[in-house]
Amino acid sequence: MADWKRGLRRVLYPAYEARLVRRLPESLPRHVGVMLDGNRRWAKAVGRDTAHGHRAGAANIEPLLGWCDEIGIEVVTLWLLSTDNLNRPASELEPLLAIIADAVDSLADQRRWRLNPVGALDLLPSATAERLKAAAEATRDVDGMLVNVEGTRRLMRYLIDRGCRKFVMASSIAAVGFQSRRFRPLQLPIPDTHPCLDRDGYGLSKYLMEEVTAYYQRQIEEIDVINLRLSSVCPDKRMPQPMKAGPLGEWALGGLTVMARSDAVRAFSAAAEALPRTGVRTMNAAGPKAWAADPVAEILRGWWGQEVDLSYFEREDRRHESVFDVGLIERELRFVAAILP
Repeated sequence: MADWKRGLRRVLYPAYEARLVRRLPESLPRHVGVMLDGNRRWAKAVGRDTAHGHRAGAANIEPLLGWCDEIGIEVVTLWLLSTDNLNRPASELEPLLAIIADAVDSLADQRRWRLNPVGALDLLPSATAERLKAAAEATRDVDGMLVNVEGTRRLMRYLIDRGCRKFVMASSIAAVGFQSRRFRPLQLPIPDTHPCLDRDGYGLSKYLMEEVTAYYQRQIEEIDVINLRLSSVCPDKRMPQPMKAGPLGEWALGGLTVMARSDAVRAFSAAAEALPRTGVRTMNAAGPKAWAADPVAEILRGWWGQEVDLSYFEREDRRHESVFDVGLIERELRFVAAILP
């Protein structure tokens, strides 16, 4: 990191931390779990390679643990790797495993926290597994916060086995497969349970996550699952300009269905605080209005012509309504996005 960035962090972070502490609830959890996800997407966004993203993510582990320790969290579980990661090309997997092992070695060297590697270590290369075991042995007698380093395991099954019965899962409106220019919805507005018509894999991964929740709920009938098909999320102060009619591009519906970050947080909070109800519910987490300057029917007709029935949006009072049906999330969670175009 450049010297000026380090200097800026030293100046700004104390104020940032103080702000976070002021916003903490009075009752804190004893156990916090964190999935270190999104490093590849971040690296791509800043024009760097995947390994750079993983290194940047690993660099944030120590500050995270420090914050948890300071406010009295007793246990932190870090999910560093999934079994799916092991199927990545060797050119990506080998640097990732080395970064993970280096990060765990660094934590062990500090002897601030007791490290506990868990998960299917037998699926890891022997050298990586041995380094994780050595870190545990080196910190066995440390009287500090317990840090579980999760190697490979199915997260939802892990939590079910430990008594968790309520789950709020982050799916995506992309589960329907709109990334492809060939996508055509079967119905408008797009219902919460619209099937996956994906052609490139991203939407399928979200849809399969929803199917996994249904699979586990069939096994453990008392669990309560809410899958939120989340809109494209943007920082509140950097919302994009509302969409105008134009040519159809990839991810086009993502630009037409945008939510402010504060609204996304409220949606998750509403789902987490909802009264328990056994079963699986999948909900479109979108605003009641499309993120559009022009009428929705005009935009969609420019993309799809007469291939899709657009009559719903041709009524005067529906000209700018959301392309995704949001009735269920409004009725069951009392959630309505506040920041609209």
